[in-house]
Amino acid sequence: LAKVVESKKKAVEQQDFEEAGRLFRRAGATRSAIAAAAREAGARMEAGRLQAAETLLRAADLAAEQATAGPERMMVRAVLVECLDWQNRTDDAQRIIEQDRAFGEGTRPDPIEVETPACRAGASSDGPVPPCETESAHRLRWHCAAGAVALRRRSIEEAASQLAAALAAVADGSPLAACAAEILAIRFHALTGDLEALRLHLARGGG
Repeated sequence: LAKVVESKKKAVEQQDFEEAGRLFRRAGATRSAIAAAAREAGARMEAGRLQAAETLLRAADLAAEQATAGPERMMVRAVLVECLDWQNRTDDAQRIIEQDRAFGEGTRPDPIEVETPACRAGASSDGPVPPCETESAHRLRWHCAAGAVALRRRSIEEAASQLAAALAAVADGSPLAACAAEILAIRFHALTGDLEALRLHLARGGG
């Protein structure tokens, strides 16, 4: 009976995921809408609604793939890795990381355009909302998410590689994204027992 219930539950979740994907595509799935979906999923994660967040992220991932929105898809996949990691589904998260190795290598993608409330307040009422922030936080977040999974797997070499890439991307990211890289660094050095480096990153975080 438990297997039947679980099977039906997965079928319903799959239907929800496919329907959400259809709605995204029907609406045109603009880059800003996909990025907004990733932020909404993050809010659901913070509220403990991890399955709901995963459903939204997989729908947004499908929409980003269909719309060839590469930078936004990187952002969505990074949050999806985080969501799976929070559910202790390390193997599932690692599979996505392996699929997405190209996100951390090769040509730098175009930056994401982010619309903020301040931006909307300054926009004319009869015209489109102009993007007023341009960030590379999607790449930084991907490395932080992949690094966190590597730490959970106790893959020190992989974690070190992802941490180095995240710290290298800090200059191009937002202060909030830079905090994520510092947190990853603190976790890494705590795990490896490098107290001097740990004190350095703790001092940065406190500043």
